[in-house]
Amino acid sequence: MEIPGYKGNLAWLGPRTVFLTRHGSHAYGLATPASDLDVKGVAVAPVAYYLGFSQRFEQAECAEPDTVVYELRKFMQLAADCNPSIVEVLFTHPDDHLGVTPVGARLLAARDMFLSKKARHTFSGYAMAQLRRLETHHRWVVAPPEPASKDWDAYAQWQKSRNPKRAALEARYGYDTKFGAHVVRLLRMCREILTEGAVRVRRPDRDELLAIREGAWPFEQLRAWAVAEDAAMEGLAKASPLPHAPDRHALDALCVSLVEASLRALPA
Repeated sequence: MEIPGYKGNLAWLGPRTVFLTRHGSHAYGLATPASDLDVKGVAVAPVAYYLGFSQRFEQAECAEPDTVVYELRKFMQLAADCNPSIVEVLFTHPDDHLGVTPVGARLLAARDMFLSKKARHTFSGYAMAQLRRLETHHRWVVAPPEPASKDWDAYAQWQKSRNPKRAALEARYGYDTKFGAHVVRLLRMCREILTEGAVRVRRPDRDELLAIREGAWPFEQLRAWAVAEDAAMEGLAKASPLPHAPDRHALDALCVSLVEASLRALPA
């Protein structure tokens, strides 16, 4: 299948990509006319990459549009760890799928095998890491540090590297409301996974998340809500019907089967 924007030297990548999907704001249903397109995919390399020692492939990237195609084994390992930006790729809406081969369809059919209570630490953990970053930047927006203070070097570097669009949000609302909306999305997805075993990539709370991005929640409200929601996750994880970790033996057997099937289909 065609990899959008990819101009690398891996001529085999397109034919051997088993799954390709829109990701990010377009998949969440949160895209605006200014939103960039994000694409993620999964590929099975030629047989020499598995049996030989001189060639390695883990992922291929391009910038326009922002595309990453992962080698199947790396993708499955990250998904088994419940990496938020990886596991949700398996649950994108079919309307966002750009290509699915029979091997890709088998991977999608097995997507529930990757879900576990690890989501409590990955989805919620990533959200709270983002919140801490927002707290620091909010503090700097409200009261910039003095040149001689311990925060000055970090503040100066942040000022130098700030994304202009994010800086405009911070100037208007006191914090990066786009990241704030992602904090809310991640925590809500964490709750849904733990309580329902569901990964809702296309967000049913789209309108509220867009409102948060447009400044509907002051930073203090966002912080208070996120801290309380994170605290609730421990109890939700204990009560969750999900396993503590995925069945890695079953996932490994699936990986072997998918690689074998792909290599039989395109043996060269």
